[in-house]
Amino acid sequence: GEVVFAKTATTNGNCRIAGIFGYQGCSSGAHILKCENRNSVTVIGGVPGSKYTAIGGIFGQVQSCVVEGCTNSANGIISASPEANCQKVIIGGVGGLTTSSDAVSLTNCNNKGSVSTTCPAKDYIKVGGILGWFYTSTTQDLIDDIEAVGEDGASAPTKVSVTSTLSGCVNIGKVRADGKPSSTVIGGIVGTSAVPVSESKVFC
Repeated sequence: GEVVFAKTATTNGNCRIAGIFGYQGCSSGAHILKCENRNSVTVIGGVPGSKYTAIGGIFGQVQSCVVEGCTNSANGIISASPEANCQKVIIGGVGGLTTSSDAVSLTNCNNKGSVSTTCPAKDYIKVGGILGWFYTSTTQDLIDDIEAVGEDGASAPTKVSVTSTLSGCVNIGKVRADGKPSSTVIGGIVGTSAVPVSESKVFC
């Protein structure tokens, strides 16, 4: 089978496209376990302007989530050719983008399909064999019963470390990006990461 997005969206929001989950947005931990995508995912168009288009074999975008034992098969060919006014494209064999606010764990996931984009994006293209963009913050607010109380009697949020992990993942698919040289990042596992090395674990 195949998943095809073949138009330029007129929405003001972001666009997430995938073989299984377009967007998983739970605020508490969810699990995506042992899923396999055998569909090709083709995007022609995307989101114009400053919003992004996130594309993947298993998911387009996830947050606060455990993704384990998932495979994008050799038939899961992931390709994008957005139009010139689609400025931000994020594409990966397993997933496009992880969120910016909560810990995400990707473990023992594999990509066997080719991942490619041909795009004159004006802002950026991020392409990876497993993930296009491994993007998550390293702290979050936590309020509990034992933290200090401020002068006004209200509890002040305590910052706690959030560690996202990417481990045991394998990519054997071809990864290719044709775009503006100054705005294109590409990797066999991850296109780009906004997680400091000290707060991430990459064992691939």
